Amino acid sequence: NGKNKNIKIFHQNIQNLQSRIEPLQIVLDEIDPHIIVLSEHDMRSHDIDRLNINNYRVTSYFCREKSNKGGVIILSKEQIEWTQVAIHLPKNLCEEKQFEFCATLFLFKNFK
Repeated sequence: NGKNKNIKIFHQNIQNLQSRIEPLQIVLDEIDPHIIVLSEHDMRSHDIDRLNINNYRVTSYFCREKSNKGGVIILSKEQIEWTQVAIHLPKNLCEEKQFEFCATLFLFKNFK
């Protein structure tokens, strides 16, 4: 249709996601972002597998395995296409407490 579409990305240093799911959901319902990035989620991989935020799905994450706190997670609206990103960096680059990251490639060719 020729119109530009705006993509909304929401970032929050959440400092323990599990204790803030309800207020986060209220904010998300109001601002309706397409992509969510949360740092310091303080979760383990098995917790991420059970994470449920209405209308969003996890696309990528990093969890600390040896220490508490930290981590980063990316979620997107369920209808947005995405794919894993092959990150060809030294294994020791992503290090707990030093440099924690994750990445997702979003495909907006059919974005509405």
